Amino acid sequence: MLSRAMLGAWVTAAAIARVGIPVSGADRTPEQWTREYQALARPVAAESEAARLRRFFDLHWSYLMQESPDAATYSGFKGFNDRWPDASIGAITRRKAEVSRALAVVASFDPSRLSEEDALWWDLLGRQLRREAEGNRFPAEFMPMNQMGGVQQAVAQTLFIMPGNTVADYQDMVSRLERAPVWIRQNLDLMREGLKRGLTPPAITLRDVPQQVLNQVPEDVSKSPLYRRFADMPSSLPEADRLRLQAAARAAIAQGIEPAFRELHRFLVEEYLPKARTSIACSELPDGVDWYAHAVRGATTTSKTPREIHEIGLAEVARIRAEMETTMRKSGFKGSFAEFLVFLRTDPRFFYETPAGLLAGYRDISKRIDGELPRLFGRLPRLPYGVVPVPSYAEKSQTTAYYQPGAWSFGRPGNFVANTYALNTRPKWEMEALTVH
Repeated sequence: MLSRAMLGAWVTAAAIARVGIPVSGADRTPEQWTREYQALARPVAAESEAARLRRFFDLHWSYLMQESPDAATYSGFKGFNDRWPDASIGAITRRKAEVSRALAVVASFDPSRLSEEDALWWDLLGRQLRREAEGNRFPAEFMPMNQMGGVQQAVAQTLFIMPGNTVADYQDMVSRLERAPVWIRQNLDLMREGLKRGLTPPAITLRDVPQQVLNQVPEDVSKSPLYRRFADMPSSLPEADRLRLQAAARAAIAQGIEPAFRELHRFLVEEYLPKARTSIACSELPDGVDWYAHAVRGATTTSKTPREIHEIGLAEVARIRAEMETTMRKSGFKGSFAEFLVFLRTDPRFFYETPAGLLAGYRDISKRIDGELPRLFGRLPRLPYGVVPVPSYAEKSQTTAYYQPGAWSFGRPGNFVANTYALNTRPKWEMEALTVH
């Protein structure tokens, strides 16, 4: 499955490079994709390298979208809103092998025949693909779930951001509901294989996952997060179609998704969590030391070792701690540093009393930040964004806030998603830095 980070990198790169990535596509077989990549790897005399590079971006983006239909929905790419990724082990193995054909196209370019800007994007794509190829030895696919994400959240989240203006849009949602059990069980198979190989997330990151699964399938189907788009369908749709689609959605949830999620829940409780590793270090995984070093190189874009990065972190912690103590003294606080931390975490003045107050606070901060951005950046996104709460079914185990991308082609804004659960753990003093981040 295409990661959100990779999606963000591709969207940004394509937008800035103005390569005009496609916003819709049609199915191709693996053989058809291979033929098109091979054809691109053979330069045509009459075509400039710049034009060929743009065709490459178009082709590779369309391939990624077909292979990751949920990511296509997040990106506003049309044509695959009725399906989920193929998460079978065979499909994952195939996709790993297919990286080589894209690398062959990268190698076929003469960067001296590209403009400086195009050569930069060619180089970035090549680096990304080489990193992907290097990382294929590390089987992260066998750890597809933790409390931050996985199929137990992705089905409802994806349905929520799908376009919902026409009967066809809702038919796509029904199709996804009907196809979800296969995707759920493919993820279950991946975890079973992970157990055999000694590949699981740390148990601490799994403790809330069983309840997240159950949150998707309450006894009353109409209360399920999976049904919420159907509970509030546009009145502009014909009543007969609304009733038909609502009935189909309820049947898909009750007859297909609920049994699959309950099977997943039993597996998590009875097999997976009892055998999940208690350590948190990546080094405890098979090939974990090299795996972690690979992750560090990707996250930092440097050749520094994990130990060197750790030393930088320790130095930063010491620097920030010293600044905090200076700030504490300037504030007039008379107690110790430990007492100061308790004060910051418990004094009522630092917390909102209502979810609405917290959201209003984030909105105020967001708009003040927006007004400062033109001083700092020469080019800004045109797509607007809102501030909305984390869905109630996920709030107990979700992070403090995150960004949900929008899509022009679907008429969907971006959203800053803020967690309004347990307000006494959401201090005001963290909000500005978090929003800027």
